[in-house]
Amino acid sequence: MENDISFNAIITEEEQDGNTTFNATCEELGITDFGDTPEEAVNNLKEGLDLLFRVEPSKKEILIRKPIMIKKVAL
Repeated sequence: MENDISFNAIITEEEQDGNTTFNATCEELGITDFGDTPEEAVNNLKEGLDLLFRVEPSKKEILIRKPIMIKKVAL
């Protein structure tokens, strides 16, 4: 049975030349993709990760391991 793969997507908003773009980042692999909406950015990131895993299947192991801890810290 294949292990389930999941990851944390960190979504950020960026404005450039009056246009808003959303970035979705997989911190575990250091990969970011973008889209016009948060949902589109996440879907594009998922497609990019799928392509990465086809080329380098060993990268899946990073996401199958225990997830990293993400903690919000206020200053």
